[in-house]
Formats: sequence, C-alpha cells, structure tokens
Amino acid sequence: MSLLFDKRNVAEILNDAINFNSDLTQKELAEYVGFPKPNMIYMLKMGLSKVPLDKAGLLAEKLGLDAQEFWFKCLKEYQPLVYAEFERVNKQPCLSQEEIKFIHHSRNLSLDLKPLLP
Repeated sequence: MSLLFDKRNVAEILNDAINFNSDLTQKELAEYVGFPKPNMIYMLKMGLSKVPLDKAGLLAEKLGLDAQEFWFKCLKEYQPLVYAEFERVNKQPCLSQEEIKFIHHSRNLSLDLKPLLP
C-alpha cells in the first residue's frame, strides 16, 4: 500500500517501521539521519515532534520505506496547504510508486484500440 493513502499518521508509520527493523537501534538511526541525540527518534515515533523534511528521506531509506512517498506523507500531514499548492501547481496529484509503475507498464502495453472506437 502506498504511504500517501495509508490511514496511519507519520508517527505511527515510523513506530511500525522502527519496530519492524528491530535490529536497528534508535542510536544508530539517529546517527545515520544526523540527529545529535537518539531521543529524537523516540519523539518522532511518539508524535511528540515532527519529522524535519530535510531528514525524512534519509529516515525512510534507512527504515526500508519509499523515501519519496514518506517525504510527501510528511509534507501532507505537517503542511497540508503547501501540499495542496504543490498538487495545484503541478496540475496533478502526488503519485505513489505503485501508480507510477502502473503508468509505465500501461504505456508499454501495445493495445489495439481500434475495435473499441466507433
């Protein structure tokens, strides 16, 4: 399932991803992302602090999440007006990786549409 359409909030997604990656300590994750103290990871996964957008991609990659989708999930949750303006200016919604793959796949299909046309 795409993170953009996941009903969980950012903190819940992070908490689940951190629990899934149980061999990774919060200290290791904090160091990788560039947080000075590991308690920041606890604050993020408990929803006590927002994920800095400049760290969201690194955090997602280390946890095995799609970085682009996680970044947009953070933006949508934390800055909904900016997210809406991004979609408006781009004249399209943000797409999940599954949707992008589907579009690429469908473009590569050679369909004979003549029987469907009047």
